[in-house]
Amino acid sequence: MLARTQSGPPSSGGGPSDSNAQDSTRRQLTLLVKTDTVIDLTEEAPSTITLIKPTKSTSFEDSPPRTNSQAANLRTYGGASRSFLIAIPANQVPSLNDSQLTEDSAASLLRSQEDDFGGHESYTSLRSRWGVDNSEDDPYQPLAESSTAWLGKKKGKSSRPPPVPLSGPSNSELRSITELRNTGESRRFNDEVGYLFEGLTAESEISVKRGSAVELVSKMADPQFSRKARSADFVMHAWETLRAADGGSGDRVLGTALDVFALLVSRDPRDLIDLANRGSLIPALFGKLATTTRKNDPLCILNGAENDIELKQRGFGRTDKLPLSNLNKVVIKSSIFSEGTQISNCLLVTRSLSTLPPSLLHHSYIATVSLMLRSELSHIPPRISAYLTGLPLLPQIRTDFSAPSFACVESCLKLLESYLLERWDHKGMDDDVPLYEALNPSRNEIIEGILSCSLATDILIREADDEDSVSQIRKCHESALRVLVNLSHDNGTWSGALLDNGLTVPMIVRFIVSSHRRIARVKSYEDKIHASDRLCLALGLLTNLVQVDERAKDLVRETLLNRTCPGRRGCIRSCNCSNRATALSSLLAIFLDHRNNQSKPGVDDPGNEMEPIIQGHTAVLFGLLMRDNLDNQTSILSMLPGDTNEQKLAVLVNTAREFVEFYREVMARVTRGRERGDGIEESQATEVDEEEDDVHVDEDFVVDDSGEKTARDVVAFLELLSDSS
Repeated sequence: MLARTQSGPPSSGGGPSDSNAQDSTRRQLTLLVKTDTVIDLTEEAPSTITLIKPTKSTSFEDSPPRTNSQAANLRTYGGASRSFLIAIPANQVPSLNDSQLTEDSAASLLRSQEDDFGGHESYTSLRSRWGVDNSEDDPYQPLAESSTAWLGKKKGKSSRPPPVPLSGPSNSELRSITELRNTGESRRFNDEVGYLFEGLTAESEISVKRGSAVELVSKMADPQFSRKARSADFVMHAWETLRAADGGSGDRVLGTALDVFALLVSRDPRDLIDLANRGSLIPALFGKLATTTRKNDPLCILNGAENDIELKQRGFGRTDKLPLSNLNKVVIKSSIFSEGTQISNCLLVTRSLSTLPPSLLHHSYIATVSLMLRSELSHIPPRISAYLTGLPLLPQIRTDFSAPSFACVESCLKLLESYLLERWDHKGMDDDVPLYEALNPSRNEIIEGILSCSLATDILIREADDEDSVSQIRKCHESALRVLVNLSHDNGTWSGALLDNGLTVPMIVRFIVSSHRRIARVKSYEDKIHASDRLCLALGLLTNLVQVDERAKDLVRETLLNRTCPGRRGCIRSCNCSNRATALSSLLAIFLDHRNNQSKPGVDDPGNEMEPIIQGHTAVLFGLLMRDNLDNQTSILSMLPGDTNEQKLAVLVNTAREFVEFYREVMARVTRGRERGDGIEESQATEVDEEEDDVHVDEDFVVDDSGEKTARDVVAFLELLSDSS
């Protein structure tokens, strides 16, 4: 032990002071009798280091006994010379006379001083012993190890404990600064938002619950808050807390807060999927959808009422209007929907459900989707009737809740489309029962509504001042056509119901003709793609009808229209323009026009990439129209270019054969892309890999070879007809 002295005034002689100083030094040396090295600080040798070898016979006979050896708190100092030793408890201080100073007592005192000066326990060991890192969000749990065993080892052999191993993959004692920072941020974030959950307890008043729910949802609209919430596992806790606060009470504010919360979470589909897998999201949303109509839809009533008097008549008080208005503002500020979209609870729920992967949806929920779809579609036919009389298609002031919500219709159609494509969870469903069986009871109502939706959205697209304002309308229009294509695919029942409606064939032919004109008129790539998509969808729908119902062949021949018809009010249901011709001549003109464009490809024209598909599909359609129908054969052959029937049919045969080869190549590339395990976003159908020349598809993409078989049958029929002519 190293004892340092403080310099004092020199003594003038060898009186009592000198004797006391020497006695004090001897007592300190006695206490350290077991040490190896002692610095002698007596006056005789002030700077000499003396080595004392401890033996049992070592003693100091001339040391006078200490008179006050039982002091409660002894400090080892004497006179003007003071050491840096700490206070020694009385029970560790032995009597310093010769008879009581033993080797064991001196060793005990030495160990005590070693604890204080020789080896502090490391921070790693202290952290392990006190469980600093053993928190609930700590992915690295230290192994249990005695952190005090090292204290019993002698100094010099091991003055530090061994490092505490971690159970994680890293051998480092410390985690990365990123992990530590994230853990700290998560804890701080949870501490800051804890007050929000305190107001949502079961004991809280309903007004407190409403205020806390609105504030929680408002904070979720902030992107920065949402990012922190995701890293702190806040979303699941908030959802369960809001669900418990609502508790099935039917409170319109708490229920709306739940709907808005789910919508905000759906901005990142990964968060919504995690919430659906871990919580009761899907049953809760479908349960709300099944019981919500426009008459009890809080946000729909709020946005449709003219004033507070009407709100009061519908059961809304001041305590309801303010929080609902705040929630409505949150939805608008989130920019999830385009400007001018009519916000409703049904829209929020259907949008959240349509964002989920279809494989998470059970087939038993299709009845709820059908109910909501029919409810929203029922508002469209009256508006078309009003439009034919000269009124606007949509009311200028959207009161009386008569305005159709095309955004909500589009979400329902998207859900229905994924169901018809067999992407839902069909466990427990009889394989022999067709998917559309659940829709059969409301077949005519659904067809009437979807046809009216297609017609109304087409009017809005044509009358729009700018393209950006109708992006949502266009999505709804294309979704309606896709659902009709899926319903009529190889389905005589639904195809027959479509043909029973006099609006079907004239509308489809007009869509084909107007889309063809639009492809040639617009300049932007995006507009050309939208027009080409609609043209292909309309061709596919007409092909399905002609393929399964013979009436469609005669209806196409008997339908009259002018290829330049602008689609005014009087021509909405059927063309009434002058210089009308049969639909067959209009389709043939499109076929020949695309054939000429393909022979003169424009390098800078993005629409040329669709020419082979449109031309080949039209050739197959002509073959179907001619098969088993002599009137159509005569009409089509009379309009085809060529001197003989063989030359005329050769145009169709060659084009249809090229389409078959193209179709086979696409399906082969699709298959290779699937085998490679590559995928794309669900909203996309196919994507061509330029390097591998494969088409990558998502796992739910349906590869149907019936189209190739139909095209091959048409080619065989046309070849047979050509040989017999």
